[in-house]
Amino acid sequence: MEIKKINTKIEGKKGWIRIVEAFAAILLILTVVLLILSRQRSDNLRADEITKLERYVLDYVSEDDTLRAYALSGNALGIENGVKELIPTWLNYQIRTCYVNKTYEDICAFDGIRPSEQVYANEVLIVANLTHYQNATKVKLFLWEK
Repeated sequence: MEIKKINTKIEGKKGWIRIVEAFAAILLILTVVLLILSRQRSDNLRADEITKLERYVLDYVSEDDTLRAYALSGNALGIENGVKELIPTWLNYQIRTCYVNKTYEDICAFDGIRPSEQVYANEVLIVANLTHYQNATKVKLFLWEK
């Protein structure tokens, strides 16, 4: 009789061990899923943050008289010096200016980055006055993480 009691106790313990193993497996799977979801969410929040920053910087350029003058004269370096304090240190940036009424060769394109990096781009149109668009200049801002 004692042999049957020992076997019954061991089989009962095996059942509890399997329950604990199943619970641990479920916890592991849930942890991995939650980590993946939180990483995707933080990437989306970062993209939204960068997009809002771009809009803020370009609005600042379009409202500041000195930066508008730099834009109309095609001085991208002057604009960069004027906005460098607005852009956080964890971002790289490039500002391009191009005249709207010029030929197709004058494209506000970004160069010098590997395709694996994600670049955020936005632009604003700066004109001298609202009736004549002769000196219309496009200011394009490119941002990417360091």
